[in-house]
Amino acid sequence: MSISNLQKCTICLSNVDRTTHGYLRHLRQVHGNDHLFNTSCPLCDSNFIYTNLKSFINHFRKHDFNSSGQDHSSLSLAPPFNDFNLDNHDDTDDSQQIQQASVWQSEHHGALDEIRKFYVKMLLKVREGHVLPGNIMKTMALSITCLLENFSYYLLSKLNINVDNVISYNFNNDIEKNIFEISRNEDSFIAACQSYFKFVKPKEILLPTGSKAYYIPLHQLLKNLFETQGFYDCVKQEKELISQFHGQDIIYHYQNAEFGRQHPVLQHKTNCFSLQLYSDDLGVVNPLMGKNAIHKLTTFYFSIDDLPARHNSSLSAVHLLLLYYKKDFDDEKNRKILFAQLSKDLNSLEEDGLILPGDKNPTYFTISTLCADNLSAHELGGFTKTFTSGYCCRYCFTNHKDMKYIYKETQTSIRTSASYDLQLQHIQTVPSDKSLYGINDLSPLSSISSFHPIMSLPPDLMHDVMEGIMPKLTGCLLHVIVSSRLHTCSQVCQMINKFNFGNNDKRNRPVAFKEKDISEGNVRGKAMEKYCLFLNLPFIFYEIIDKIPYLFLYELLREIWDILYADHPRKSWLSTLEVLIQEFLQLFQTIFPENFVPKFHFLLHAARNTAKYGPLKRQMNLRYEAKHHLLKQMSNRCNNFINLPYTISKRIQLRQCYELIDENLLKLNNISGTIRKRRTTSFNLSIQNILFNDRLFAHRDVVHIVKWIIMDNIKFKVGDFFVGFLLGGEEIPIFVKIKYILNMSEQWKFVVQCFDTVTFKQNLWCFEIKPSNNNLIFNKFSMEWNYQDVSYWLMENGFEKFINKFQEEEIDGLSLLNLSSSSIDELLSINTAADIVKKPTIGVKTTFLKKLEILKSDVFSSVDNIITLNERQSDVLIDELNSQIPNDLSFVNDLNGDVNRDDTDNQNHSLEFLSDSYVSNPPNVRSTKASARLSTKASTSLSTSPSHTSTTTTVLDEISDNSSCTSRNQPTKKFPLNYSLPYFDTAFEKAANNPSIEEFGLRCRKKQQLVKTIRDDVVNTYGIDFYPTSFEFDRMVVSVKNKYPVLTKVFGEDMSLLTSALKQQFSRDRQISGCVSDLLLKKRQSHGHILSGRKLKFVKVDLVSHREYLIEEKQQSEECLMQLFQQAESLRTLVNTTNYDYSEVKAKMDITYPHRQRLVHEMKPVKHILELYPALSVSNLIIREINVHYDPFDGDIIQTLKSNFTKLFNYTDNPQKENITEDERPFFILEHLIMKRYKHSKKLLLNQEVLDAYPMIQVHKNNDSTNYSIIVEYNQLTITTSQVEAVAILIGSYEIFNIEYPKKIRATLEVLHGLSFKKRSFFLAVAAKRFLSEFKINANVK
Repeated sequence: MSISNLQKCTICLSNVDRTTHGYLRHLRQVHGNDHLFNTSCPLCDSNFIYTNLKSFINHFRKHDFNSSGQDHSSLSLAPPFNDFNLDNHDDTDDSQQIQQASVWQSEHHGALDEIRKFYVKMLLKVREGHVLPGNIMKTMALSITCLLENFSYYLLSKLNINVDNVISYNFNNDIEKNIFEISRNEDSFIAACQSYFKFVKPKEILLPTGSKAYYIPLHQLLKNLFETQGFYDCVKQEKELISQFHGQDIIYHYQNAEFGRQHPVLQHKTNCFSLQLYSDDLGVVNPLMGKNAIHKLTTFYFSIDDLPARHNSSLSAVHLLLLYYKKDFDDEKNRKILFAQLSKDLNSLEEDGLILPGDKNPTYFTISTLCADNLSAHELGGFTKTFTSGYCCRYCFTNHKDMKYIYKETQTSIRTSASYDLQLQHIQTVPSDKSLYGINDLSPLSSISSFHPIMSLPPDLMHDVMEGIMPKLTGCLLHVIVSSRLHTCSQVCQMINKFNFGNNDKRNRPVAFKEKDISEGNVRGKAMEKYCLFLNLPFIFYEIIDKIPYLFLYELLREIWDILYADHPRKSWLSTLEVLIQEFLQLFQTIFPENFVPKFHFLLHAARNTAKYGPLKRQMNLRYEAKHHLLKQMSNRCNNFINLPYTISKRIQLRQCYELIDENLLKLNNISGTIRKRRTTSFNLSIQNILFNDRLFAHRDVVHIVKWIIMDNIKFKVGDFFVGFLLGGEEIPIFVKIKYILNMSEQWKFVVQCFDTVTFKQNLWCFEIKPSNNNLIFNKFSMEWNYQDVSYWLMENGFEKFINKFQEEEIDGLSLLNLSSSSIDELLSINTAADIVKKPTIGVKTTFLKKLEILKSDVFSSVDNIITLNERQSDVLIDELNSQIPNDLSFVNDLNGDVNRDDTDNQNHSLEFLSDSYVSNPPNVRSTKASARLSTKASTSLSTSPSHTSTTTTVLDEISDNSSCTSRNQPTKKFPLNYSLPYFDTAFEKAANNPSIEEFGLRCRKKQQLVKTIRDDVVNTYGIDFYPTSFEFDRMVVSVKNKYPVLTKVFGEDMSLLTSALKQQFSRDRQISGCVSDLLLKKRQSHGHILSGRKLKFVKVDLVSHREYLIEEKQQSEECLMQLFQQAESLRTLVNTTNYDYSEVKAKMDITYPHRQRLVHEMKPVKHILELYPALSVSNLIIREINVHYDPFDGDIIQTLKSNFTKLFNYTDNPQKENITEDERPFFILEHLIMKRYKHSKKLLLNQEVLDAYPMIQVHKNNDSTNYSIIVEYNQLTITTSQVEAVAILIGSYEIFNIEYPKKIRATLEVLHGLSFKKRSFFLAVAAKRFLSEFKINANVK
C-alpha cells in the first residue's frame, strides 16, 4: 500500500493526514502512552504485531525512505545539500554552500551533546530524586519526543514555515534517536552518567560460595566528594575548629577525646581526615514465617567525620561502601574476601594518601570509629554474640550473672588493647577457653591497621538508651500507675492515644497503646516514637504526676540523658554523670530487678566512653538507620530480587550522582516557605521601632516574611521557642518565641518575643515561663563577612590605613580568620613615596595578632551557641522583663561595658549587642562579642520611650565607671563577726517567710535574688577583689538562717545549698572581674595560680608517675609471658578459694614475678595488676614480695624498720614521747621527726581521706581498734593493724609498682627508702643523706 493512500489509523480507525509525518504524529499524540500498544504495519503484508511504539516507528520509516522520491539518504544532523536552505534562491557557489552546511553541522553537534547531558540530568532528578523504577525512562523518552514534535509542528505553523521542513525533521529525529539511545536500557543510562557526571560503578566481589558482594571504590568516591564545590573548604574549616579545643574542658569532637589523641595515624599526620564507618543488617522485605532471612543484607556506610554537624546530619553525607547478603558473612572463607579490598584501600589511604583538588601534597584518611548496634559490633570485633550469658560486655570483664549487682565502674575490670591481644592469642592456642574472656575469634577487620576492637567500637545511645533503657523505664512506670490504682489500663491507653503532641513531635507520635502493652510493660514502636513518649510522659499524666511512685527514676534518667546527649560535653561533667548513673542503676535494680537487661550495665561505662570517644551523640546510629529507608524503598520500587546487592548498590550510586550534581549541596539556608510581602508600617509600634533602627530597613519599606525556614538543616517555624540568653550565676535560661521570620537583602532575621523564666519544674523536667512585652531581633551571624564587614572591624581596632590593602586583596571573614604570619606581614606593609615596601613594626603586628585572637576566641568559643550575660546585664534584663512597659530591649546591647575602651569610644559607640545573635542549633543562639556593624548591619533598636533609653544608658555607664575604680579607691574593711543582711523588698520578705521549692529551688528566681543581693552588698562594701574565706561564708549563711529560719526547709538544716550557691557566685565574679586590685595581682603572682588568688595546697592526680625504668630483669619471650599469664590466671583462681595452700601461692608468686614486672614496665594501672594478682592484697604476701625481690637490710623490712624506728625514737625529745607505745612509734617518728623536719604535711601520707593517687596510709579508727589501709591510685592495696607493716608496705609499694616519688614529699620518702633498702635505682638527695648521716642510720648510704 502507498503512504498517500493511508487515510485511517490502524488502531482507532480515525482519519489521519496522508503523510508520513501526519500518521506518526497521530500515533505519538494519541497512542504514545497506551499501556497495551498493539498494531500491525499497514504498508506491508506481514501479520507481525508490534507492541512497542518505538519499534513500529523504525519499521514504518523504512517504507517511507524506500518509497520517497526525495533524497533522504542522510538522516544525520546535517541535511542534504539541496535542502540546506530551502528559501535561498540566490546564486551561491557550491563551495560556499558546503562550508555553510559544515558550520551548521558542527554547531548543532555541540548543541545535541548539551541536550544529551541535560536529558541525563533530568532523568537523574526525576528517577533517582523520587526513587522511581528504571522502566520509567522509556515512558519519559516517548513523552518527551511527542512533546518535542508537537512543539515543532505548532511553532513552524505559527512561523508560516512548511511543517515538513527537512532541517526540523532531521534535527528532531537526531534528538529522538539520542533520547531513545540513552533510555534504551540500564547499561546505556549508566554509560551516559559515567560520561557526563560523577558516577562510580560498584565493584563486584565474587565469593567462594558463589554469591556476590559489591564494593564502592573508596578512592574514586572521595575524589568525587572533595571535587564538589565548597566541600573541601568546609572540611578544612571544621578541622581548624576542632584543633581549637585540644586540651580544653569542652570535648568538641572525637579528635579532642582520649582515643582521638592516641590514634596512631591522627597523632603523627596533621594533614589527615577521619572517616566514620557504620555497619548494620537490613531486611529489605518482610516475607512470612521462616523466609525472613532470604533477602537480609549487611550494609557498610561511611561519612566524613570532620564534616560540620550541620552538614553531617543530612542523609546525603552518608555514603554506601559495601553491600552483601547476611548469610555470606557466616562463612569463614567469604569473610576474608569480603573485607580484603576495603582493607587494602584504607591502608593505602593511611600510608600513601590521596591528592585532592588544588593540592600538591597528599591528604591522608583513616578510620575514627565504626558505629554499629551491639550485635554487629560484637560480630565485627570478634566478641561473643550472645547477651544472655557469659562475658557479654565489650568494655569490661563482667559476667552476665553479676551485671545486675554492680553499680560502680570501679567494681569492674576494664578491657584494654593489651589485655585483648593477650586473650586473643590465648584462645587461638586454646579455643576451649573462649567463654572465659567473651572473645570468639580474630576480628574480620583486623587487617585494617587503624582498627582495634577495643578502641574503634563506640557505644550506641539509640539502641542502648532510646530503645533499651527508656522504654523499659516507661513500661515500668505505666505498670506502676495501674498497680497503684491511679488509673486503669484502659484509661492509661486512652490518655496516651488521645494526647495532643506538639507540632515538632507529631511525626514521631508513638504507636497506639493496647491494654496488653500496659500489663506486660511493653512499649512498641521505633526509636524516635519511644523517645517521644518518654519525653512527654510527665505531660500526659500531668494530673497525677506527683502521685506516681518511683518518679525519681525518671528524673534521674532525664538528668543523665541531658549530659549524654549534649552536643559538646565537658570533662568536668563526667564525674557528675558517673555518680548519677551509679545512683540510677542501684535504685532501678532494687525496685525493678526483673526488668534488668545488659543495656543497663552498658550505661555504667557511659562516662568513661564519653571521655574516650567524645560526644556520644556523634556516634549514634540514628542518622545511619534513616538511610536504610532509602534502600528499602529502592528494592521495593525496583521489584527485582535476582541480584539484590547489585541492584541496590547501583541505584545508590545513581542517587549519589544525582546529589553531587546539585550546586546547592552545602548551602543549607535557601529553603523556606511561601514568601509574602508586608510593609513595615503594618507591624505594631514596638516592632516598627526595631525595624526602623536596623540599617537594612527603612520606614514604610516592604519586607519579605515567611512562616518557616530551614537553616543549617534545622527547620524553624513561627511560634517555635528556643533559648535566647543565659543569665549569670546559675545560668537561668531566658526563652524567646519566634513571631516573624523576615528576609531583606538576602539576610534572614527573627523577630522574637522574650519570656520570663519563673521556675524549673523538676517533676515535669521543664521550665515554667511567662510572656513579657519585650521584642528583639536575632540575626543570622557567621564568619561569612564581606569586605565591608572586615573594613568595619579594621576601623574599630585602629587599622584604618590598611583598609584599602585588605579590600584589594579581597580579604573576607573566612580569609581573615585563616591569615598566616607571612600574609599578615604583607597586608600590614606600607608602600612609601619612593615605592619602597616598609614592613610593619613588631608593635603593630603584635597588636593586630591580639585583636585577631580575640576575634577567633569569640567565634570559636561560642560552642554552646547561647548568649551568656554577666551579672550586671542579667540585673538589667530581669528588671526590664518584670517591667510592664513594652520595649525592644535595646539596653542589652551595652555589652561593651565590660570591655576596656577610651572615654571617647564610650560616648560615640552605639548600643549594639543582640544584632550579632543568630539561631544555630535549636534551642540555642550563637553570639559574638565582635561589633555588630561588622557582622550584620546591626538590628538594634531604640526604646519606645526615648527617656527610658537614655536613663538606662546612664545607669549602665555609672555602674561601669563605679565598678572600674571600686577596688582602688575604696579603703579595705574587715569582714564583721556578725554580718548584717542588706535590704530586701516586700515581695521577697513574704516569700522567704513562707518558702517553697518553686521559688527557692534549683534555678529559681528568689534564690538567685538572695544570693545576688548578698554578693552585691559584700562587693560594694569590701571591694570587687574581696573573696570570702570559708568562715566568712558561714557568717553570711548564719545571718540568713537567723533572719529567715524557715528557709532551712529548702536549703537544709545546715544551709549547705545556700553556701554552695554563694561560693559559686563569688567564684564566677572573681573569674570574669575586669578590675583587679594590686593586692590580688601580688597574690596571684606569688602563688603562681593566675585565677584563684589563694595558694593551692594539693594538685589532685588520677594516676601516679613512673620512673624511667625498672630494676633490670631478664627479657622474657612472648611465649614465656603467655605461659606466665596462664599461671597468673590459675594463681588468681587459687587465691580466691576459701582455704588455699600458702606454700603453693608463694611458689607461683615467685614464678610469675617477671610477668608482674612486665605489667609494671608497661605502666598498667595498679587496679589492673591487683585484679590479676589478688595475692598482692594479702599483707604477708606483699611483705614477702618486698623481702625477696627488693633487697631490704637483713632481708626483712619489718625488722629493719622496727630497729631503725627504735633508734630514731631515742633521739627525739618531744614531750609526748612518754605516752607513745612501741607499736605507735612508726607514725610518731614519721610525723614529728621526719616530716616535721622537711615541713611536709602529715595529710599527704597519713589521713582519713584519700587526697591523691600516690601511695598513702588511710587511718580507720573504730571504737577499740585502729586499722590502716594502704591506698594506691585510689585502690586499697591491703589493710593491716600494725603501723610498722603499714609503713613497710607504703614504701615497698613504690618499688613494686616502680612509682616516682612526688616532689611535695620526696625528701620524706627518700629517708624511708634509706631506712629500708640497700639498693636503689636513683641517687638520694642531699637532704636525705644528711638525715641518715646525722642519726647514724645505715652508714653505707650512697
